Amino acid sequence: MLPDSDESIARVTMTTDADLLPTVVGFVLQVTRRLGLADDSDEKLGLAVETVCRNVIEHAFDPDETGRYDIEVVRRPGQVVVAVEDRGLPFD
Repeated sequence: MLPDSDESIARVTMTTDADLLPTVVGFVLQVTRRLGLADDSDEKLGLAVETVCRNVIEHAFDPDETGRYDIEVVRRPGQVVVAVEDRGLPFD
């Protein structure tokens, strides 16, 4: 559950197909641009989203398992937050 000051803008559930990473990154960048994220932040945010999602794909599930993970864009006062949540193997 989000704190009262947080507003969920978009949430998408993806399969662990690495070929879909450009689509995921593009989706996040389109949403965050609409929320006012500066163009010069695109490259860094895109790289961060791709890195986190790739880590989920490669490490959160068994190699023969098709898993799912969520990407959510949240607006907070003065911030845009991108959260990635997997339902995979526990990590210590």
